[in-house]
Amino acid sequence: MKTLPRSHPVMNLYQYAVPEADYLEHINEISADLSSPDIEGVYETQVPLLFRALVRLGCVVTVNRDFARYMSGRETDTFDMENLDFRTMAQFSYIQPGSMKHLYLYHHVCGSKMIFGLFSPMSKKCNMFVVDTVRSDQLPNLPALYNAERNSRVTEGRDEESLPQAHHTFDAKLEKDVRNVYRAIQRTLSSYKDEKRGPTFIAVQSPQAVQSPQDFQHLTSAMPGLLDFPLVPIHVTDK
Repeated sequence: MKTLPRSHPVMNLYQYAVPEADYLEHINEISADLSSPDIEGVYETQVPLLFRALVRLGCVVTVNRDFARYMSGRETDTFDMENLDFRTMAQFSYIQPGSMKHLYLYHHVCGSKMIFGLFSPMSKKCNMFVVDTVRSDQLPNLPALYNAERNSRVTEGRDEESLPQAHHTFDAKLEKDVRNVYRAIQRTLSSYKDEKRGPTFIAVQSPQAVQSPQDFQHLTSAMPGLLDFPLVPIHVTDK
């Protein structure tokens, strides 16, 4: 039994499920039908799809056995909700220890200059981009700077297990147009996704994402590939 807003009585309440392709194709006709004077109200039209999926499926799901048999021998990373079954935490633990991987996206802005760094701790690689109106080859020795900073943390008493591994490889590029950087990061994220390395989130340190995940809009509009991963803001201010 549904509870309607403002305690409206439930008289003739119907639930409709329409494939997205059909909805987009007939959106004008559907909107006209829903505006009929015979319809008192239309509910849950603004519920985000992700929220609807979480309410229905929870945080742990398995692929339906019938669908798994149907897809035997084929690969897919896209499922309809009808292909997934809810599972309780008593049946399966949520995120096995060590199963979640991460990337780190660093973004710094200083006037017209910008720095982007995409770190992959698992492969100990970093793609670094410097955006400036004047192209220059005067970049510092990034591996030496990284190792020196890491060693200083160890000297201060930090546990090495809590620090990124030493001896990262840096691929540094200078660009005059930030759009080239966006495209390069997009390609890197796409390649990472194609490698199917497992569940991965991206930790983001950016002056444009200091309050909430909604602040990622500027970055995600420029690099839509970020939306393929959960994004976690890091609340650190550069000194």
